[in-house]
Amino acid sequence: MGLIILPFILGAIFMFINAAVKTIKSILAGNVNPKDYGLGFLLSAIIYIPIFLSYKLSDSAYALGAYFVFPFFMIGIPFLIGFSMSSGNNEAAGPIAKICLLSVVFRALYFDFQSIQPWNCGVSGA
Repeated sequence: MGLIILPFILGAIFMFINAAVKTIKSILAGNVNPKDYGLGFLLSAIIYIPIFLSYKLSDSAYALGAYFVFPFFMIGIPFLIGFSMSSGNNEAAGPIAKICLLSVVFRALYFDFQSIQPWNCGVSGA
């Protein structure tokens, strides 16, 4: 099963790194304002709510389903939207692209911090 999950996780890592680089370049260029940070975080929360409700309202869930669902919906789709909109010359798509890429960065950082906590790693005495 690990061979099936590995491409999803590696794809999510690649998308996160790409989104982080684009976001850092935008921040250094002064193209990101505080409202974009708030909207990026809000987009992450809005995407999370239907996923949470689908698990909460279902009778059963596949044990490894989160490894497929979360990277696809929380990182993959916003990244694809942000990347496709940032590569065009449309001025109206710029803010949407920044918000989608910030959402990817926020969500990926949240997953990273959740996975390295001592209570999630089986480390005792921490």
